[in-house]
Amino acid sequence: MICIKTKNKKIVAAAKDVAFLLEDRRFYEAISLTVFEGTTSTGDDIALYLQRVLALEDVIVYGYCKWWANELAVYKSSKPNSVGINKCRLKRSHASICGSIVHEIIHLVDRFIEDAEFGHPKKHTHNRDKTAPYRIGKIAMYLINEYY
Repeated sequence: MICIKTKNKKIVAAAKDVAFLLEDRRFYEAISLTVFEGTTSTGDDIALYLQRVLALEDVIVYGYCKWWANELAVYKSSKPNSVGINKCRLKRSHASICGSIVHEIIHLVDRFIEDAEFGHPKKHTHNRDKTAPYRIGKIAMYLINEYY
């Protein structure tokens, strides 16, 4: 379940749509069909991990403001069930905000799964956009634009 801990209207709307997306079979089917770089996990594996973790853990979505940073969102291991959205970087589409929430949820799930790793390197690399957090975030953006 998604728990919303902000009053920011854009974040609230995005978090609500992400909650619906996380119940949508099309989302998991798309993940299952995707190949990811930087991991030995398959799309089927990651879709299953996501469903398992979300069945056991609530995800808190909160807002924060770092006007000096380019980051759109953050997952911190010090807040293992939380995803932060930078309120100072919301001049973008609704689907983009949803994609950022999903991207960070993938990091959260990755942290809970001990025998697999499907994050991305901290530094920008040419294949970073082919990793699970980026590709699944893009899947979310596409589905939000098409169906929500």
